[in-house]
Amino acid sequence: MGRRKNSLADNPSKDREGFKNSSADKAPKGREGSWKKIFEGLANLVQDQQRQLESLLKERKSLEKRIRSQHDRWVFDVKLLEDYISQMMRNSKIKDMARAVDAAKANLIISMKQKEAIMHKLKFDAEDDRADLKLLFDELSKFLHEPKVKSILIPHRYSHGIYIIDK
Repeated sequence: MGRRKNSLADNPSKDREGFKNSSADKAPKGREGSWKKIFEGLANLVQDQQRQLESLLKERKSLEKRIRSQHDRWVFDVKLLEDYISQMMRNSKIKDMARAVDAAKANLIISMKQKEAIMHKLKFDAEDDRADLKLLFDELSKFLHEPKVKSILIPHRYSHGIYIIDK
């Protein structure tokens, strides 16, 4: 039959040191070194990527915190401005109500003054009428006490004159 290749598993008695030093083994040692360099390069690459990912993750968390903080500030500012606007609207309504009250007061004062003026005019007219009536009664009483007089003086309030009535 054919010849078999010798291996360590097939021939355990063979010196391992001698096996490693053989010229056939120099090619695998070079390959093993190059594979080791490739593996180390890949491992370094993966470690660099891992560090970059960790750094990016930290950056992301920092940015998330910053964005959340900025958002919270904006929400606070919006609420503050809404409160300020509602306060201004309340103040505006209060000022409008105060103006309406002032206008109502002014109208009330004007109407009271007009009423007072009308009352004074009526009082003056009543006093004038009383004076005219008193004068009329005085003249009438004179007329009644003096039968010789043929005319009577009657005061007239519109012309402020005296009418003479003959009997």
